[in-house]
Amino acid sequence: SFLLLFLNKPTIINMHWKFTSLMVAGGPNPNDNPKLEVALAEAKRANYPKSKIDAAIASGVAKGEGEELEYEVYGPNGAALVVQVVSDNRNRSAQKIKHALAKYGLTLGANGCVKWLFHKSGQIVFDRAERSEDDIMDICLESGAEDISIEEKQVKVFCNATAIGALRNALISKGVQIKKEEIIHIPSQYVDITDDETREQFSLLMDDLYEEEDVVEVLHNVNGYSRD
Repeated sequence: SFLLLFLNKPTIINMHWKFTSLMVAGGPNPNDNPKLEVALAEAKRANYPKSKIDAAIASGVAKGEGEELEYEVYGPNGAALVVQVVSDNRNRSAQKIKHALAKYGLTLGANGCVKWLFHKSGQIVFDRAERSEDDIMDICLESGAEDISIEEKQVKVFCNATAIGALRNALISKGVQIKKEEIIHIPSQYVDITDDETREQFSLLMDDLYEEEDVVEVLHNVNGYSRD
């Protein structure tokens, strides 16, 4: 998931790093950079200081253009991983990812080998409160939602990734208090890892990948696994 606060890099320093990476990858204009638009909206809800956001944007602009890179991997039990990176040196990034994978006996796959499994979508989450299912469906569909998941305590609303800003504004206009929003990649199929040792190794692999400074997110299709 493309979480702002912030994926699995939760410190203030990494918050700054994330904004800087978004600038390098997509530019400083939220209208042209949907991931930045989502990040700014989340930061506002989290009361992240505007001065720090401005400083991170300036830092990203000063760094100039970078590249958004993806490395695809066949993981344990046939799991699919896509390591998303923002880098100014693709050779350095590739070597670091290869080194992290080698510790677990894994190698990079060919371009396109697993990325096709993931569908890019916008997701907005809000508390269900006392709303009935009919009320929730009416509010969400009138706001432009493509899909809705109504849980016991919260509601997840999905849309085209480029339409998340419009959906957010429409929901707010109907009195919805948004809890979280993000650009996510939804797997079309999942893999189960039930063996405790293998699951532990997968968890350690994910930790190692996220330790790499260029890594923004690691997509995966392992059922029930989350670093949150």
